Amino acid sequence: MKHYYVYKITDIKRKKYYIGSRTSKVKPEKDLGHIYFSSSDNKKFIAEQKEKPDQFIYEVIKIFPHLEQALEYEKELIQQNNATSQDDFYNGRTRLPFNTVDSRATKYTVAYLGNLVRLARKERGMSQTELGERINASRSSIQRIELGNTKCAIGLVFEACFVLGIPLMGCDKEHVHNLSTMLSYLNKLIPEGIPNKNITFDDF
Repeated sequence: MKHYYVYKITDIKRKKYYIGSRTSKVKPEKDLGHIYFSSSDNKKFIAEQKEKPDQFIYEVIKIFPHLEQALEYEKELIQQNNATSQDDFYNGRTRLPFNTVDSRATKYTVAYLGNLVRLARKERGMSQTELGERINASRSSIQRIELGNTKCAIGLVFEACFVLGIPLMGCDKEHVHNLSTMLSYLNKLIPEGIPNKNITFDDF
């Protein structure tokens, strides 16, 4: 049995946080802080968790029956706390070298492309970690791409598409149509709403 959960890590010394999601074969309380630590791009952050365990507090925020629900809730919390751009968060800050345009059209397009990456990866039986290794990126970077983060480096997104065989620039329209049809079907199986929309952390 697999467990899907969203968690928070608190760095007591620096008063910094990390929000993430995780799939585990053991119960979350026996996984987080014991087997698993984080998937942040910050290598020092990860190393210190192993070297100075008393410096960190691990908290399971919520457990879900499906992976998609956990990922959506993680995305919601990250956006709610603006975690990818705040100095008091360890969540990655991969961004374009110019100001991004977060219009509705841009957000929709990036979210759609992220969904295509997620679907194509699952079609090929690849984990986020495995895809990251193929394009020299961390699991959290793949996670942000699939969540439709508009601040992900465009080269990284394209590299993921190339590895997964997702055609860009209008190539192979039949394949794009097939992926779109499958994505539409998959989204119908995923619950639209997730309870407890207005979640805040008192210590943020």
